[in-house]
Parts: sequence; C-alpha cells; structure tokens
Amino acid sequence: MDGVLFRSGEERTCRRHFIQSGILEAVIGLPQGLFYGTGIPACVLVINKAHSAKRNSVLFINADREYKEGKNQNSLRPEDVEKITHVYHQKQEVPKYSRLVSREELEQEEYNLNIRRYVDNSPPPEPQDVSAHLNGGVPLKEIEALSDYWSNYPELKSDLFIIDQPSPRQAHLPTVENYREFSDKLTDKASIKNRIEAHRAVQNKHQAFQSALDGWWQAQLPEMEALPVKGQEQGQQAVFALRRNSLNTLSDTLVNQGLLDLYKVRGAAASYFKKLQADLKSIAASGWNAELIPDEEILQSQFPEVLENLKKDQARITELDALFASVNDIEGSDEAEAADDETMGVLPKAQLKAYKDQKKELNAQLREAKRNLKAAKQDEKRAEKAVLDKAEYTQAITKLNTEIEALQKDIADIDNKLAAHTELDKELKTLKAGIREAEKKKDQLVESARAKISEVEAKQLILQRFKQELDQEYSAYIRAYLQGLTKAVENLWDKYAVTLKEILAERDQVAEELDGFLKELGYEGQGCPSVAGGKKP
Repeated sequence: MDGVLFRSGEERTCRRHFIQSGILEAVIGLPQGLFYGTGIPACVLVINKAHSAKRNSVLFINADREYKEGKNQNSLRPEDVEKITHVYHQKQEVPKYSRLVSREELEQEEYNLNIRRYVDNSPPPEPQDVSAHLNGGVPLKEIEALSDYWSNYPELKSDLFIIDQPSPRQAHLPTVENYREFSDKLTDKASIKNRIEAHRAVQNKHQAFQSALDGWWQAQLPEMEALPVKGQEQGQQAVFALRRNSLNTLSDTLVNQGLLDLYKVRGAAASYFKKLQADLKSIAASGWNAELIPDEEILQSQFPEVLENLKKDQARITELDALFASVNDIEGSDEAEAADDETMGVLPKAQLKAYKDQKKELNAQLREAKRNLKAAKQDEKRAEKAVLDKAEYTQAITKLNTEIEALQKDIADIDNKLAAHTELDKELKTLKAGIREAEKKKDQLVESARAKISEVEAKQLILQRFKQELDQEYSAYIRAYLQGLTKAVENLWDKYAVTLKEILAERDQVAEELDGFLKELGYEGQGCPSVAGGKKP
C-alpha cells in the first residue's frame, strides 16, 4: 500500500498534481497489521481542497510504531488515535513523529512521499558502555537519560543509585566521574520493582495526581449533573460538548502533573467517554434512569448481604471442586487412603467405587451369616426338645455371632470412610443448587429494588460508577508509566550489575573445581584436555 508514495509513472504524476495544487494536506503512516487480509503498514493521504491555494506544505505523521499488538490483528489505542488527530488538527511538529515539509523540499525529492524520508522514527540504539561492562559501575549519562522519571519522583534516584560519589570500581581510570554504583539497598534484580513501588516519592506523586483528578471531577460535576437539562435543549450535541470540554479541561489539569503527556491524558479521557457513550446519551435523552445502574451495583447498595452470601458460597464451591478434582488425580488405593486424611475424607472415584463394591459384598456375606445363624438356632432348639446333644449347634452359633460382629465392624469402617465423602458431596450439590436458586431470586430482587430507586438515588449511584471508571482508566496509565521506569532500571542492572571480569573469574573458578573432580575420578593423564587451562595435563 505504501507503493503509492514513491512509485514512478502515473502515480508520480498524481502526487505532483496533489502537491502543486495544494490539495494534499497530510500523509499519515499507520502501523502494520491493522486491517484484515494484509499485514503490511498502511498509510492515509488526506486530500483537502479547502484553503488549498494557500497551502505550501504537507504534514507528515509517522505513527507506525505506536499501537497495541494483538494476536491476530493490531489496533490503535485511544492515545494513539488522539495523538494522530490532535497533531493533525493542530499541525504540530513533534520530533520523530511529525513534520511540516515544504513544497520546495518535496519538489527537490521528486515528489517522493516516503514517510521515513521526512520523519524517521527509528529508535536509538541501546547504549553499551565497554568500560562499565569490563570494570563495573553504571554510566551516569544512562542514569540521567531517565531524568523525566527523576523529576517526577524526587529522591528516588539517590535511593536506587549512589549518586554522591563515583564508582570505586572505576577509580583506577580517568573517567571515574562518569560512573556510579547501584544502591546497597538493591540486593538483586527482583528488589528493584518493590523498591520503586514502595518509595515515598512515588506514592506522594501518585497521590497528588489522584488529588488533581478528584479536583477535576468535583469541578466538572455540575456540568455532568446538568446533562439531562442540556440534552433537552441540545439533544445529543450536549454529550459531544461534554466530551470536548472534558478532554480540554482534563488536559489542562493533568498534563501539568508530569506523569502523563498530553496524548496519554487525552487518550485515557477518550477511552473513558467511549465506554460511557451509551450511558451519557441515555442520560441526555431520558435523565438519570435507574435502568443504567448495573445489577451488581443495585445488589451492593440495596442487598449487600445477598452478594456476601453468594460470594462465600461460590468460594466454598470452588474449594470443594478443587478438592474433588485433586483427589481424582490420585491413582492406586494405597495413595488414595493416604490422601484421605489430607483431603478431609474426599475419595477418588475409583476408591469410592471399590468401597461401595466391598460394602455390597460384605452386606451379602452378612445376610448369609444371619441366615445361617437363624438356621443354627432352630437346629439347637430342635435338639434341645429331642434331648439330644446340642454342643455342636451352640459352637456353630458362637462362631456365626463372631463372624457377624466382624462383618458389621468392617461395614461400619467403610460407612465411616464413605460418610465424610458423602457429606462433602452433599454439601457441594446443596451449594450449587442454592447458587442457582439465588441467581433466580437475585433477578427478582434487582427488579423490585430498581423500581424503588428514586432519580436522586439513581444519579448518585451512576455518578459513583462514572468516577470509579475514571479512576481505573488513569490508574492503568500510571501503572504503565511506573512499569516503564522499572524496566529501564532493570535493564541497567542486566547490563552493568555484573562485570565481564567477574563472569570470567567465576568461570575459571568453576573450571578449576571441575578439573579437581576429574582428577579425583582418575581421568588425569589420559589425554583429556584440562577444562581450566585448555591444555592436556
């Protein structure tokens, strides 16, 4: 698709006409993979006849590096769209992003519109300091390259690095003043993230940002509350006016905080209003309608105990499901019985079936023993009436009673093992049935509660949700900003925390130890090359 920008022939003739007539207003380069069916970058030629006679330059915007990567398709984030549109409307020149190119320069370039020829947004190469790699220390210029973060978080730099004195590992070199060391408070790479997030300067700055956002919300609240009235007068234009004014005032309020640039502030606001677009249009048309309140919010405000009980029951169901699933992974009766105590009596399916089959067999034996006992007692009575020797029958009765007691004991043992499993299985089924019933009742509760909510209460709940959405939107951007600092410091750690000399020394030490092991095993003098020295012993 970019071929239209630099191919010769008729396409070059078209470009020359667009430029000389002044109707080509802008050339916008977009990221790769935005559209179905093609993975190559796309471009937009903005043709605008308005004021073409006075137009003597073309705005080039190279936005092909700023996007959200997707699995099958990339997309432009709200801040990306906002940056493109804002730069285009304001005709701004942003380093490595946009530039106004005069008609004369385009003529000299033979009307070639290749975007990178005018706006090269290639990232700078990753700096590598050879002296720091060899001797240690962190280059001061790479620390100072993060000055944007240090200005936002005072004292954080001196908490991560020993700034007030040069690196002792560079003391023997004339460039020692150009290097610093990591703070002793950083014990390993993993400690960097925790140290940054817990720092007082970071928390104070983020609290100040949140306070500014809260202040904007309070100042903007009257305009938000007046949306139904303005909607009756202006229709849906009231929503667009609210959005436009909010983007401008948010920019004025939050950009000065230093954490987010203009495009991220406006991008977050644009994303926020896009999420609320349907709600705002409904408010402008029909006021603060309780139908705009999500079911969960109504339950939370009117029936918090219902949600709390559902939450507890669902947590218990999850626990029991996991318990049954983990036990069923166990194979073998010995392991199942060993797991019995650990899993509060839950039995694997195979073991459960084995116990039930065993109980069935024992019950059959018990019935047979009882029939035999009954017959033996009858034989004993007949012998007693006939004045015959009944010792044989008495002995048989005693033996059968002992057998029956043993069978009953075995059955009772199995019942005890099955009881805990059965109880938990019954509890799980009861909880799931209760959840289903509660879900049905929940809908009824929501509808009845929604009908009782006044317009004033509805407005309060809706505005509360709007504020939460706003906080979450900007919190995500703040977290991303802080992650950028964390990754930058972690990158310095990866590069300079361990020197090449230390790596080589450790390698030699390990090699010597390995040589010692080989000698102890009797491999010395058999033509085996020495690991440490690289020579035959």
